[in-house]
Amino acid sequence: NVPFGEYKIQDPAYKTENFLIHDYFLAKMIDQVRPGGMVAVITSKGTMDKKDPKVREYLAKRGELVKAIRLPNDAFKAAGTEVTADILIFKKRERMIEDSEELPGWVKSQPWQGETDINVNSYFIEHPEAVMGSLEKKSTAYGFDITCKPNKEKELNEQLQEAVSALTLQYQPSEEERPLPSQELTVVEKRPFSFFYQEGKLYYQNALRDEAITGLTKAQEEQIRACIQVREM
Repeated sequence: NVPFGEYKIQDPAYKTENFLIHDYFLAKMIDQVRPGGMVAVITSKGTMDKKDPKVREYLAKRGELVKAIRLPNDAFKAAGTEVTADILIFKKRERMIEDSEELPGWVKSQPWQGETDINVNSYFIEHPEAVMGSLEKKSTAYGFDITCKPNKEKELNEQLQEAVSALTLQYQPSEEERPLPSQELTVVEKRPFSFFYQEGKLYYQNALRDEAITGLTKAQEEQIRACIQVREM
């Protein structure tokens, strides 16, 4: 599930892309998987529908969109939210597409039913069976948008089973051995006002000195360790 927010991640490798956090995670996802590998992600409908195609072009150059599924707005009602989201399944390309004219049609979104301010991705126009419900116009605090209303005649689980049953791709092991990312954190780059490990011990760098951290529960330290690993990816 992709995190969402109107802020950016300070990663030098993606500095020129200027991605917001959700687009950044999608880009890094497709970059991290090996050629021929497959990844699935749940993301806001904005990834596919927004007018700016920049992140879709980035993804399409590096990965084939195997399947997209639009979920109804009650898919996450158990979490107390009503949001329209998409499941996207990608297969990493063996070679990156260099020519923008060769990009597939799903990199583009288009006005929905003549609405100048509402766009929907071309994929869902061409594949209405991939929409687990019906697209309808709704009023929001920022103007009008579309939402995916659930299908009252069929359970979502049944719809999803039908949607993925057509997938015939099989896992293909890599011909190239690739080492797993190291789980050891010994010495990492120190950053102001951040945690880091040195010689197996956890420290926090404040304005004056490196302060050793003690007294944490196992769960607390594991959470900090996981955050440091994500930061150093």
